[in-house]
Amino acid sequence: MVVGDILSREKVWRLLNPWGDAHNVASLELRNLLEKNEVEPPTLFIELLELTKGKDNDSVWRETSRWIKFEENVDQGGSRWSKAHVGTISISVMKKVRSMLDHAHFFFDEEGTNLHDIIEHDAEKIFPCDDTKSHLLSELVSDRCYKHLTKHNMNTEKKVKRHFAEKIPEGAEGCVILTGNVEFLQKPLVMFIRLAKPAQLAGITEVTIETRFVIVCLGKESYKDEFHQIGRVFGNIMADPVVKNVAYTSSQARHIIEAFDEFSSSSVAMSPNQWDPRIRLQPPVVKDQGMERLFSSEFKGHSQGVGYGTGGLKNSDHELDESLQRTGRLFGGLMNDIRRKAPWYLSDWTDGFNTSCIATIMFLYFAVITPIITFGGLLADATHNNIAAMESMVGGAIAGSIFHMFAGQPLTIIGSTGPILVFETIMYYISQDFGLDYLELRLWVGTFIGLMCFVLVATDASYLVMYITRFTEESFSTLISLIFITDGFKKLFSIYKSNKINFDWERNGVLSYDCNCYAPLTTGNYSDLKLNRTEEDWENDALSRIIMHGKNPAPERTWASENAYHCIYRNSYKFVNLTQGTSWIEKDVNTCLMHCGVLDGSSCPLYKVDQAALESATGTADHKILSSLASHEGVQIHDASFLEKYQVETFNHIYVPDVFFVSLFLAFGTLAISFTLKGLKQKRYFSVRARNLISEFAVVIAIATMVSVDMILGMETPKLHVPNQFRPTRSDRGWFIPPFGKNPAWSIGLAIVFALMGTILIFMDQQITAVIVNRRENKLKKGVGYHLDLLVAAIALMICSWFGLPWFIAATVLSITHVNSLKQDAHQKIPGEPDTFSGCIEQRLTGLCIFVLIGCSIFLAPWLSNIPMPCLYGVFLYMGFSSLRGVQFFQRIKLFFIPKKYHPDYIYLRHVPVLKVHLFTIIQIGGLAVLWAIKSYKPISIIFPVMVVAIVGIRKAFDYFPRLFNQRELSWLDDLIPEQEKKEKEMEDEGLIVKKPSV
Repeated sequence: MVVGDILSREKVWRLLNPWGDAHNVASLELRNLLEKNEVEPPTLFIELLELTKGKDNDSVWRETSRWIKFEENVDQGGSRWSKAHVGTISISVMKKVRSMLDHAHFFFDEEGTNLHDIIEHDAEKIFPCDDTKSHLLSELVSDRCYKHLTKHNMNTEKKVKRHFAEKIPEGAEGCVILTGNVEFLQKPLVMFIRLAKPAQLAGITEVTIETRFVIVCLGKESYKDEFHQIGRVFGNIMADPVVKNVAYTSSQARHIIEAFDEFSSSSVAMSPNQWDPRIRLQPPVVKDQGMERLFSSEFKGHSQGVGYGTGGLKNSDHELDESLQRTGRLFGGLMNDIRRKAPWYLSDWTDGFNTSCIATIMFLYFAVITPIITFGGLLADATHNNIAAMESMVGGAIAGSIFHMFAGQPLTIIGSTGPILVFETIMYYISQDFGLDYLELRLWVGTFIGLMCFVLVATDASYLVMYITRFTEESFSTLISLIFITDGFKKLFSIYKSNKINFDWERNGVLSYDCNCYAPLTTGNYSDLKLNRTEEDWENDALSRIIMHGKNPAPERTWASENAYHCIYRNSYKFVNLTQGTSWIEKDVNTCLMHCGVLDGSSCPLYKVDQAALESATGTADHKILSSLASHEGVQIHDASFLEKYQVETFNHIYVPDVFFVSLFLAFGTLAISFTLKGLKQKRYFSVRARNLISEFAVVIAIATMVSVDMILGMETPKLHVPNQFRPTRSDRGWFIPPFGKNPAWSIGLAIVFALMGTILIFMDQQITAVIVNRRENKLKKGVGYHLDLLVAAIALMICSWFGLPWFIAATVLSITHVNSLKQDAHQKIPGEPDTFSGCIEQRLTGLCIFVLIGCSIFLAPWLSNIPMPCLYGVFLYMGFSSLRGVQFFQRIKLFFIPKKYHPDYIYLRHVPVLKVHLFTIIQIGGLAVLWAIKSYKPISIIFPVMVVAIVGIRKAFDYFPRLFNQRELSWLDDLIPEQEKKEKEMEDEGLIVKKPSV
């Protein structure tokens, strides 16, 4: 095969095969032969040995090439192997080999345990009464020649890295090709020998492997390296799947020759004037044709990918999944899930003992606890501390442990989600409007949601998942990914609010910059209901404020009298009596804030006065007050109307620009290191094992690095705050919520209405995430469990409702991240092949350990408090961006900005017009925009789950408008929705399918 301009299959055949079109009949015979063979032959390790002259002019063997799948050659000097590459063969050499095969000697199922005996036994059949036999044995397998070969390969084996032997698939067998130039033969000699049983030919092959085939090709060379090229032809054809299968299956010489002819007819040629023969072609990054070319006409006569593939027709990802078939029995689907998962339950635990799982636990622990504490703080604000960070951590530990011990798909990670937060907020506001106790109402809502989910499980309602195609999955998962990304940026830039940058700073004025502490002035209000608290209540309130906000709150004063007040700052409480002295105002900033003092000065202004407002008050009594505020003399104004009149901004912050910029550095540093180290697996630095290990621990290393940088710099960056006491946030509630006593009976009816909406939300959120996790491209082997997942999630939700804990359901981004972190490449990668994704480590240990650690985090508070929040915001961004990689939706969005000429070679662009692709993408963008708008606008955000269902309906509507998108186009851009005779009729009319005749 010469590389250059593509020639048609027919032209190549006429060049290679002057014997006419008999190959068509031969190909048919080969198909029939291989169809009868149900056993897949083992992989062949092929080694080419050339006969050369040694220092003493002795005949010696030297290894020059090898194949597992792709060709590798010994570079000049014999000191190293080349990279694996696609073998290129000269057409003239192929014609020479074809003519040699007509006169070759074939021996099948021969016996022998060493090379000498095998050659001697078969040579005697060829040359029974001729001196040629003795010459052959003397030159090829004499003691000197054989010993040199053994010694050479023993030395080679020391040089070859040990991991090469690991690349040879288990059960592989050897093929030895012996070629060389000899003077005693008048005509070329070709011997094709297949042993009855693979034999260990000691010292022949460079690795210890049993040999099945021996090919001998000797003769007089007509030009230099002729037999080296002939040996390469034999090596390449034996590495071909079709030829290899025929060599194992058939015991007739003509079948071997026909297989070579088929190999020739399937080859393509390229002219030499457009290609440098010294260039080694890189192996393709796609799967090879294998045996398909023999059984499919689509592979014949095509080049550069045109015409390859299934024509776009493929089944839905869920269509053939037996777990989504309605059984017609009560709890039939659930029982099938249990039977399917039960045999794997033990391995779900044992498979978790893996370094990848350790890395996943360490990484995802931080990724899961951050949103739990964050959502806990948001729930505290939304529910007036009825549910806060403490309840979130306890709920996560309980619900997460239950789910990962008993769920059908333990790779799914549950967590607090944005839609659930919106639902909880609306439910709290409505309960307050009706004067109802929120936790009691919520208990009944959660109970009814659980019961409704039981009904869905009992009736096999999870079969509706078949209508969730890639269109809906990608819209929903993209929405959640964008929420992670936008929330990550919002939280990161919110650090600026408490760490302002002084844009008015001037170098010449640095000597006048100061900051002083002043005692606060009374507001005159001494009737606050908080004054009835005990000292213990005040201290508990201080602790809860850290849990609620997750950051340092501003000092809060509650005046008890004209000169005394209760002070809460951070997690400390003090009762301050100004008549007993104010020496604390002369100490440091922390002491001032601990006593709820007031900071004022040019570097910590209490108020910011606009210059225009100051000039407008000239000549009035207010001018003096404004001047005092502008000069930062510690003057305090409690008259809100005065401040509003002159547009005076209450600033009350210390300028700490370094904290904000260091926070940006920590967040983006975490993001950059995570992506860089995660991609190290594809680079050439370090050994394979070192690269894999670093890649697995990429995010953990990134967090550890940035935490170390933060500790070295010593900046007061925002830190992770974890509750350090095990008790409910509010002192007026316990861990168990009584179901009766506070709300009227009619509130149970209201709970049913809420439960209907909540059930839709939880069903869609849970099942869409499950569909994404269970997609076929993740290569999961232990089966799915949609009904079992929903049942376990419902039980955990009911338990959390009765204990006043947040609801936890499948979290899309966390689940995608969990799956991605557990993906494994094939350990036995053939040289030249790209990294082969072999599947995920399917186990329960990572999820269980993560949530158990979250439950123990209360006791780890002293250590966790050293982790900067910007590092975790960087992890948020990493999860959001990484979950978008490989999403076809984003591929199609980028096509808007790429000229047609430079479009990537995506498979769907070969079969769907670009305008149709753009139209499909625009519709998907519109649906995503509507989802985002509804989520963001609180008055209507409760209908968010209904809109997710509407997205499924939009996709379903495409089936009724074939002029918009026909079924062939949808099969390339999306998944086909099963059922419908109408659809089958349309595809039959288009000629896409052929209806089977009735029997």
